[in-house]
Amino acid sequence: MQDADDSRQPAAGPASETLRIGDWLLVPSTHTLSRGGESHRLPRRLVDLLACLASRPGETFSREALLEAVWARKVVGDEVLSRAIAELRGLLGDDARSPRYIETLPKTGYRLLVPVMRMAGEADAIATRDPAAPVEVSELTADTSTPPPAASGRLAGVIVGLLLVSVLIALAGWWAWSGKEGQTSATPESTGWTAADLVREHPFRSGPHWGWQPRYSRDGRWLAYAINDLETGESWLEWATADGSAPRRIEGGVGRLAAPVFSPDGTRLAFTAWDGSDCTLRVVDLPAGLPRDLGPCGGSQSYPLDWPREDRLLYTGPSGDEAGPAALWRTDPSTGQSARLTTPPPTALYDSHPRQNAAGDIAFLRGPHGQRELWLRQGDSERRLLPGAHRIPDLAWTADGRALIVASDRDGFPALHWLNPVTGELRLLGGRGAATLDIGPDGSLLYERRRYDANLWRYSEGGEPERVTDSTRYEAFAAPSPDGDALVYVSNRDGNGSVWWQRGATEHRLSLPDAEAWVRPQWLDARHLLLTRYVAGGQTRIEVFDLAGQRLLDAHPLAGPGFAAQPLGGERILYARGHGDSAGMRLWLRDATGERELGAARAVADFHAGDGWIAWESRGDTHWQLLQVDALDEPPQRLPLPATLGAWGLHAGRLVYAAREGESWALFLQPLDGSPASRWLELRGAPADGRVVVDSEGTHAILSHVDAFSTDLMRVPPAPRGVSPD
Repeated sequence: MQDADDSRQPAAGPASETLRIGDWLLVPSTHTLSRGGESHRLPRRLVDLLACLASRPGETFSREALLEAVWARKVVGDEVLSRAIAELRGLLGDDARSPRYIETLPKTGYRLLVPVMRMAGEADAIATRDPAAPVEVSELTADTSTPPPAASGRLAGVIVGLLLVSVLIALAGWWAWSGKEGQTSATPESTGWTAADLVREHPFRSGPHWGWQPRYSRDGRWLAYAINDLETGESWLEWATADGSAPRRIEGGVGRLAAPVFSPDGTRLAFTAWDGSDCTLRVVDLPAGLPRDLGPCGGSQSYPLDWPREDRLLYTGPSGDEAGPAALWRTDPSTGQSARLTTPPPTALYDSHPRQNAAGDIAFLRGPHGQRELWLRQGDSERRLLPGAHRIPDLAWTADGRALIVASDRDGFPALHWLNPVTGELRLLGGRGAATLDIGPDGSLLYERRRYDANLWRYSEGGEPERVTDSTRYEAFAAPSPDGDALVYVSNRDGNGSVWWQRGATEHRLSLPDAEAWVRPQWLDARHLLLTRYVAGGQTRIEVFDLAGQRLLDAHPLAGPGFAAQPLGGERILYARGHGDSAGMRLWLRDATGERELGAARAVADFHAGDGWIAWESRGDTHWQLLQVDALDEPPQRLPLPATLGAWGLHAGRLVYAAREGESWALFLQPLDGSPASRWLELRGAPADGRVVVDSEGTHAILSHVDAFSTDLMRVPPAPRGVSPD
């Protein structure tokens, strides 16, 4: 169910006639492409592109002509056109290698291969036809007559004139559309955001407690944010003027309070409260009202809210099905009437972080923490804005609503990015360590910058914990050598993720080629490592590194695309595909002769291998699944997951995992025969990554946990008026 203003009429654009393109019906006025019982809602750029190709079927359009016709006067590159052609092919069910609809002419352009017929009658009337109903011949108006020779010159002049008029109409239509649907002309410079802007940033709040999730009021006068006391676990909300002065604590009731957002008129504040098991949506009247509950929220105790209209509060709500994913909902805080907005697939687990601009477009995140996709909802249609899934803590529209500022680790480290939601153009701005954020109506940016000090610790039976690494940054994903004499791990002490080698008191950074990040090292044998390499755009590749030669073995048979590889003995590795996909990972085996997929391992969230076993946990499942390496075609064995599972691994026929009991964390040993788990070692804190490793004798374990955490709120003021951002 949608609000009345959600069904916005599409703006006029370059294409207006309803067209029969092969066996597809294109209705530009409703942005629909339909065939039989299948129907798609297209963004305007795809409507214009398909209509342009259909204007002269069989003729070749150069890339330059298509860019000028569809993205006229916009600074876009060839990759934008290539991506749009690929999207059209996907919608039409076409194949670039054996095209039936759109043919690529290398170094020349594109042409439409199927016949096109204009549909007689009103487009709106035709748009209501059942797509499965046959089209009568009398409805088609294809003019196949040949003009007399004497008239051909006059007709050519008329055609040229009509083409000029159509170009002018197209431009006028584009300007009308672009102001409403995102403006392909939006650039970091035109929206006031470039990397140079972050030079003006300065600390805004650096108190002893964790301040996060800042939000401006609609008029820009006020600011609210959440506070956590990391020592006591207490949380509260603060409300202050936009310059941060005179903060006052808000009475929010019991629970862990988070996600504050102002009502459009600035007189109320909505937020979430978590009591340890349930999430509640609350609202309080400012300046000193008492909180009241609006209803349950879902997914997480701290997923952000948005309040774009007095009667429309957006939030992540429960699915209504105990096993289903959390979805986006809207509610009227005055009446309590609510409606569901999205229906995520089960493997996505959550839709969260809604942000609506003035045009009514809702940007949001889909997927679990660490593997979130960025989506856009326009009316009743949804589309993914970026390929792949990544760790995305937050997002916000620029003040003009034409672009998004996104905090993401897409480039291998957390930072701020600028995104054009129409063209998909993405630029790295900076702001390393960026997390939650908001943009004020004057264009000022307030964002949270996080810094973790995480170290590797060795826990032993009957001994005190021993700190293995000693830096002020982040060390994780330890991997002991087969003989237990050396250790490799990941650190960001020198910038992006790099891999370090340690033996006793000696340590050094591996000499690795440039990459966005190097992560998840594993020993293949005594002299070779398996590494995961992040390249541009968040894609990953498995590399084999020769320790003696300090070089990558590019031709090694185990090298290739993938994520998080683990050795299985000999020239066999287990690796994952689909890390950048909110549907979860899939597991594959690779050896010198080829590779095969483990059919039972789908929607994988994490996995480990060792001692002849493969174990994984899947999205939305409450059990580990286990297979013996020598019996991969057998049904997997299942063991229940602990409710507070942290890091885990496999050792000597047992699962070793970290879990919280009460206020403390400990390591537990779970036999694979399903007998009860036993408590093994006490931990100093929560794990910082998903890996626990145990020595060959089974007497000590190594894992990473956070020893210190600090955060600042950073402010970037708007660019001075009349001064270029650059």
